[in-house]
Amino acid sequence: LIALFAGFFVALIAAMPRAFIVTVTGIALAGALMASLTTAMDNAGTRFASLVTFAVAASDLAIFSVGSAVWGLAAGLLALGVEKAHARVTRQ
Repeated sequence: LIALFAGFFVALIAAMPRAFIVTVTGIALAGALMASLTTAMDNAGTRFASLVTFAVAASDLAIFSVGSAVWGLAAGLLALGVEKAHARVTRQ
């Protein structure tokens, strides 16, 4: 049933201004972003690594044609490793 009206909806969305579509999409994704950030920042032991991962992945960093998502994971893992090593050294 939905497929019957697909052409109409595609034409309707194509006629809308780009700024309106971007705004509606951003509002729709806000809940998912808030839930993901809440989950990522919930554990105090991994909060800094989560923040580093998000910040690098959200940037437009591209080194050697490798995108920011990969560098975000690498930076987050590095931050987590440094944080765990620091905790191990200060415990002794």
